[in-house]
Parts: sequence; C-alpha cells; structure tokens
Amino acid sequence: MIPWDSVTRVCLEAADFPVSDDLYIFTSLRLESWLVPIEADGGQELLSGLIRRGLFDASLAITAARAHEGMFCWPSLDEPGTDTGG
Repeated sequence: MIPWDSVTRVCLEAADFPVSDDLYIFTSLRLESWLVPIEADGGQELLSGLIRRGLFDASLAITAARAHEGMFCWPSLDEPGTDTGG
C-alpha cells in the first residue's frame, strides 16, 4: 500500500482502444514509479481517490480520457521543485 502523503506526482498515460490507460504514481519512497493500469481491479477507484485528495487534477483527467494517446502529469513536468528523479 502506498501512503497518500508520499505521492509526489501522478502521470496518466492515455492509450488508444483497446489498450488500457496507465497510472504512474511517483512517491518519496523510491525513485521508480508505481504502474497501475486503469483497467486493473481498483484502477478507476484509485484514480478517483487521487483526484479527491488533490493528487491529480480532475480537469486533466477529463482531458486525458478524451485523448487517444499522451502523457498527462500532475503537477506538470514543467513545475519547478517537482522532480521525480526519473
């Protein structure tokens, strides 16, 4: 289990049907991200929990859901002081 307060960035990688979209969860616990396919058991609930806790932006999630492909990160990769080490 990943503690909510250890999450430093979340990226949602949109993929075209039939491939699952993926969540990459970066934490202060390790350099590597945790990969969770949205289609995995609990994937949608995890994304909802991240949004509720302000760890992923709701409007960005909608943008990602409409996209055929791309990487959508919160906070954005351009924000200073949010390096994930990878």
